[in-house]
Amino acid sequence: MLSSSDHIGGFVLTGSKDGARLWEIKSGRELRQMQQDLKFVNSVAISPNGKLALTGSNVNSARLWEIESGRELHRLQGHTKSVESVAFSPDGRMLAASGSDGTIIVWQPGQR
Repeated sequence: MLSSSDHIGGFVLTGSKDGARLWEIKSGRELRQMQQDLKFVNSVAISPNGKLALTGSNVNSARLWEIESGRELHRLQGHTKSVESVAFSPDGRMLAASGSDGTIIVWQPGQR
């Protein structure tokens, strides 16, 4: 069951009970797996520049990924229940996640 997807250019990022996966739309070929250890990804988003991915899952955190390498860049903590929705701001400078705990948390990557 697919729970979320986002696309940019010729690629689509999907989230489901099997984790997050990047696909090439034209060929249907899977290019990369991200977050395979968490199993259920509730929400995904791709940054406006297409270089980063954001995932939200049932383990109370969102994760920021580098799409090209599939490397996790940052784990965004703060929710006490599952993260249900994630998004980038239109300029890509801020990230947001809403959780089933009723909160919305906004982060600025690189800012402490």
